[in-house]
Amino acid sequence: MTPADLAALATLPQFPATAAELLRVAGAEAAAAIITAWPGQRFPVPKRGEGGTGRAALNWRRLTGIVGKDAAAKICRHWGGG
Repeated sequence: MTPADLAALATLPQFPATAAELLRVAGAEAAAAIITAWPGQRFPVPKRGEGGTGRAALNWRRLTGIVGKDAAAKICRHWGGG
């Protein structure tokens, strides 16, 4: 999915609220990357970015591998621990 595809889908009334929020929080590039990598899946967002341990550190690495550190930090600030 491209950011342009995502922008077109976002105009539909059935567009999921969480996807719209992700688009607003992380930006089009990051939202498209996450939706492509994990379509319809729940993902445990670490409470903080770098510096976590255990599962939080693993989830941070997985998230940054998909969206990069800047977008991952925005996602963690918004949904961290959820």
